[in-house]
Amino acid sequence: MLLLQGTFRSGTTTFFRTLRRDDRLRCFYEPLHPNLVGHVQDACARSPSHPKSPLYAEYVPGLDALETRLGTEPPSWPRSLAEADAAPALAAHLRALCRPPFLEPPTAPGAVLVPFLQCNRAFWMAPWLARTFPDALFVHLVRDPRSVVWSQLTTSSGRVRMDWPLLGRTLPVSSGRSRHAFSEHAYFGAYELDAHFEAGRRRLHSAPDDASGEAASGKAALRRLDAVQEALPYVKALAVWGAQVETCWRTARAAFGDRYLQLRYEDFCAASGDALRTLYDAMGRSLPDAVRDYARHSVDPARRRWADVSSGEARFRDGIRQAQLDPLMHALGYDPL
Repeated sequence: MLLLQGTFRSGTTTFFRTLRRDDRLRCFYEPLHPNLVGHVQDACARSPSHPKSPLYAEYVPGLDALETRLGTEPPSWPRSLAEADAAPALAAHLRALCRPPFLEPPTAPGAVLVPFLQCNRAFWMAPWLARTFPDALFVHLVRDPRSVVWSQLTTSSGRVRMDWPLLGRTLPVSSGRSRHAFSEHAYFGAYELDAHFEAGRRRLHSAPDDASGEAASGKAALRRLDAVQEALPYVKALAVWGAQVETCWRTARAAFGDRYLQLRYEDFCAASGDALRTLYDAMGRSLPDAVRDYARHSVDPARRRWADVSSGEARFRDGIRQAQLDPLMHALGYDPL
């Protein structure tokens, strides 16, 4: 099994679209999505309404099983799965993707199909995933937090939005022209932001207080969020990036060991062939021409749109300081200056 985890707006969809070109992978997009069945039903429609509906096509052969097993949404899971009643149901849901009708036997002699699960909601779950799927390769895709937050704040339609992966929720916010988000609008438009941010802090505060590495990572994430309670929205978004990325980075490395692979989205954009070969070497497989060619022609190398906005660099520098991201960014190969 291949597991891909990254924050919202960190390039996981682009990476997923690229690996879909490998016919030896059976690809499942967002298996932890709270409206998974609805998206699969939409993918079956003649005119899908959701722009990412085609990515859910791999679930279509097992739609009846999904509807029977899940109803309208997958099993819920708390922040930690160490003692959760939902853990067995969630494991059953994910394991079902590795069997018919979702994973049919390959037609070519000697071929082996590998399940590939792309997630944006599993950053707290790395230790549990390592125990549940002991042979899986965990790929952690990271992206410069400035690019992530800029993408979270703005859309090409002119709307400003904020994805809060800590809660698995999206807060759509209309607050003016996207190109001027940092200079004029984005700080003040996020209504209900404080309420959702506080809900995330309460979840962390309620975590078990023990000596495990998982608990220590949660405490570090809580300190990071506590430090920016009164900050502007984009600073809170930077802190959320730091909380979840550092938690996943530390716990997944410890849990998966040599089955953990960290890739930077910027490296994938700049030299997609090299990044893909690193992944396929870790899988012990050859890089298919179709995957390499798709990346070469489809991946957008523009990665620093935030730097094109006047005052953006200075704003981010101050936000990174407030969110205490310098050590983590250096560790991941990013220059916070």
